[in-house]
Amino acid sequence: MGRIRLVVASSWAKRLLWGFCVLIFFLLRIQNPERDLQTTGSAALRDLIFTLLLWALFLILCYSIGMLLLQILHFDSMQDLTRGVFAFALGFGAITYWILLLAFLHLLNLNALVFSVVAAAILAAPEATDCVKDLRNFPRKSKRAWQGLSKLSKTILCVGLVIAGTVFINALSPAWDYDGLMYHLVGPKLFLEAGKIFPFSDNWYINGPFTIEMSFSLGLVFGDDAFPKLIHFSMGVLYTLASYLLARRILDRQGAWLCLALLMGIPTLPILSGFAYIDMGWSAFEVLSLLGLFIWIDKQERNWLILSGLMSGLAMGSKYLGLMGFGVLGLAMLVSSVRKGWRQIIRNIVWFGGPAILVASPWYLKNTIWFGNPVYPLYFGGPDWSASRLSLYQAYLQDFGHGRSLLDSIFLPLNIYIHHAEFGAVMNRIEIPNPLFLSVFLYPFLQKKRILSLLAAISVVRFVLWALGSQQTRFLLPIFPLLSILSVYVLQQIFSGRGRFAVIPAVLSVTLMAMTLYYQVIYTAVVKPFRVIKGDETKESFLLRRDNSYPAVAYAEKYSPIGDKVLMLGDGRGYYCIPQCIPDPDHFRWAGEIATLNNNDLSKWFSEIQVHYIAISREDLDFLLQHDPFGVMEQAVVRMSEWRDTGCLEEVFNSEWVSLYEITCK
Repeated sequence: MGRIRLVVASSWAKRLLWGFCVLIFFLLRIQNPERDLQTTGSAALRDLIFTLLLWALFLILCYSIGMLLLQILHFDSMQDLTRGVFAFALGFGAITYWILLLAFLHLLNLNALVFSVVAAAILAAPEATDCVKDLRNFPRKSKRAWQGLSKLSKTILCVGLVIAGTVFINALSPAWDYDGLMYHLVGPKLFLEAGKIFPFSDNWYINGPFTIEMSFSLGLVFGDDAFPKLIHFSMGVLYTLASYLLARRILDRQGAWLCLALLMGIPTLPILSGFAYIDMGWSAFEVLSLLGLFIWIDKQERNWLILSGLMSGLAMGSKYLGLMGFGVLGLAMLVSSVRKGWRQIIRNIVWFGGPAILVASPWYLKNTIWFGNPVYPLYFGGPDWSASRLSLYQAYLQDFGHGRSLLDSIFLPLNIYIHHAEFGAVMNRIEIPNPLFLSVFLYPFLQKKRILSLLAAISVVRFVLWALGSQQTRFLLPIFPLLSILSVYVLQQIFSGRGRFAVIPAVLSVTLMAMTLYYQVIYTAVVKPFRVIKGDETKESFLLRRDNSYPAVAYAEKYSPIGDKVLMLGDGRGYYCIPQCIPDPDHFRWAGEIATLNNNDLSKWFSEIQVHYIAISREDLDFLLQHDPFGVMEQAVVRMSEWRDTGCLEEVFNSEWVSLYEITCK
């Protein structure tokens, strides 16, 4: 009895110690707020330390709470890496959905968030303590694991770590990426200001599935926008580890390492991982769902199917495209259950679909209640979404790609490479899949395996569904690991037993990976994040260099009278200037209004919406004019040019990429 009391006392001592330390951390953070845009010096290093500590605390809590959930789901025999990856994903989901609950209860504020994290630390203290012990033992375990790796694996690991290091460094700089400034950061910022989640038709993106962005609140409540970038960097690591685990179940160890090399041979993936985006997280959840499904196919244990459904639910709760993954994986589950009888099929549907729908449902139910459209505003529109506004936006989404004719569809896999810029939205000059993915077309002519054939079928169905929608290369992220596995298998089958030619798959994979490293070094040299991280440069100076629309809105904020608003034509980046600026997340919303108005009506319209300035980003116009199927943006530009010639617009600021015009006709 005395020993039991000692164990209980020790457990509570750990919990109280963790809770106390986390509380002290937050009190120190509150007393040392994030530096403003004009501050340099030691405040930058202080903020860096707080950012890294908050990030480390968040990762530990995600893992620890996930371990508790795995125990509830009775996962007792799971390999360390597999357990760690699923634990982090489950814990992340639990924390973000708790933040969502706070938002629904109108309790999304600093006090509630601090209390929640302290409570989570107390709840998961034993698991968190074990996690810290494992981290202390990590160097010793890593040394042992390193000795067991082949030269090829060591090369891939070293190059991969250097790539990850450059991503990590870039993630520490202020947020400047387009979608982050358009809605990934804007949504949590607006919710924190309101203390709740609410419908917002002016920026429809923040009404969509927002699971990953809810975690951004923990940093943004302190004004820390590097924390969300570190979260997405972590999701990039999760995506990579999940892909390795999936490959390891299907291929040998060297094949799994080659799969990682093929993934890291896509130059845009590391760059994307350093942005305040969510794509790597959504894709990681889909890959984990597939991994759980494959383990269930092998073991036929119900809890793996439940876990797969939970991961699919997190994917649907992160992005509308997760619905597509849920449908495809659900179909794969049905195909794998077809010989088990109707009763077992129904049970499998419940075990997979039930958890998935339960996890995803809050996002789709709230949209149904608020807007009458679960996938607002897509397909069915909603309040403040006229038929013309919806038509403009859907036409923009459908305009990506190299045409929609039958011939274009047949050659679509090649067109992604030949005309890759037409499929890109983020970094379209280098947004191209790994060229070795084309080798999968040889799979039908080689010896087949059941699991690989299922993998190929999932890839084909997912690719076809992607082709019917917006053909943006980034939206193929969930099937890149599948294509990597199939490509490695094909290359190994072709070159195995070919003497000195057997090294060709490894040489090609590492060479493409080295190209990604080259792009990362060039990218880091262009971004120049070190000065702003160290405090030698202000955040504002950094943003003036990196955010091409920022100079105009910064000028307006500094020199315009209080209350004067700036309309951003085709530019959705509003994070640093809301509420003074009126961004255009639709990209064509304001163009659609302007194109139909004459000179007198333009003056009246701008007066009604209380706009005194117009910011025109030449970078955005150049991109949008390439995706302007109705010619609306072109008409708007012509209309503004004519209006300027009448003397109604006066240019008050001009930089390389953006101009600011004052409206002089009232």
